[in-house]
Amino acid sequence: MINIVILAQGSAKTQDVENIIRLAAKQIGAEVQINRTNNFAAYSNFAISPAQTPIVFINGSLEFAGRVPDLNLLKLRLTELKRLTP
Repeated sequence: MINIVILAQGSAKTQDVENIIRLAAKQIGAEVQINRTNNFAAYSNFAISPAQTPIVFINGSLEFAGRVPDLNLLKLRLTELKRLTP
């Protein structure tokens, strides 16, 4: 399973990010767990700010910040992780 965290302040863009992640996962047949949080302190070691939201972490790595991810780019990344995830 691929673990995804969306770090955001709860804007409409946050829902757009979650929707595109679910769509990409469905299209490639990947199992994902998505969590949303606004706890920036928990991610302070990444040197990010609330101005960069939405921020997407995949399996603990910062992958996207400040925008809704491109569907094709997201599918490529999830496909790569799907192959590596037992």
